[in-house]
Amino acid sequence: MENLRTGITKLARPTLLLALLWNVPISAAESRQPYEATYQGRYSGLEITATRSFSCEHQDTDTKLNNCSLSTVLEAALGTIAEESLFRVEDRNIEAQSYRYDQRFFLSRRSRSIDFNTPGAVIYEDRHGAKTIPIEQPYLDNLSYQYALSLAAINGDDTVEIPIIRRGKTDLLRFVREGSSEQQINGETISTVRFIQRREDKDKTIEVWLAPALAGVMTSIRYTEDDSSYSLNISSLKFL
Repeated sequence: MENLRTGITKLARPTLLLALLWNVPISAAESRQPYEATYQGRYSGLEITATRSFSCEHQDTDTKLNNCSLSTVLEAALGTIAEESLFRVEDRNIEAQSYRYDQRFFLSRRSRSIDFNTPGAVIYEDRHGAKTIPIEQPYLDNLSYQYALSLAAINGDDTVEIPIIRRGKTDLLRFVREGSSEQQINGETISTVRFIQRREDKDKTIEVWLAPALAGVMTSIRYTEDDSSYSLNISSLKFL
């Protein structure tokens, strides 16, 4: 397991290393270990590479509140897609702050953003302008919901429901834990769990694999809709 041990902070090293050695779930606190991961995959027949970065900072030393950032950059022959989510975490509670999406293909550029800081509403903005979406409960975005799944994997949850705002619309993602498998990460065999969402109203499936013993890191993701499929599989992981 030497490759996966490199870069783990001294504070969390004993707990996380024991988890690596014995392949047991770690606590939610260690799920905030900063890391960088790379993924390889395919989209519409194109080879794609993705880089994911995650980090957290204590907002107040007297509390368990953390300001966290999760970002991805997806690169293909035709262009790039960049996403960034900022959110607060306290124990298992996640509070979204902002989300940004930027797509560049050839001479085309599309971007959209979500601001979660207005009480009772979120501000969604894209090329058509900005609009206010009234909300009665907390919502997550297209990246912070994946961190929520990481916590669910660590906690051993069988089902998880996540209110989400995507492309200016509210939705409810319901994932069910179905099965486990082993994946190669940095040359080591790591156990992963799979969460799957099937939409009865749409021919669409989302499958996410996560490693509970590795801070809940997402190891694979696969979107299937109609006859098209998009997938990413982890190729390297480094704790910072």
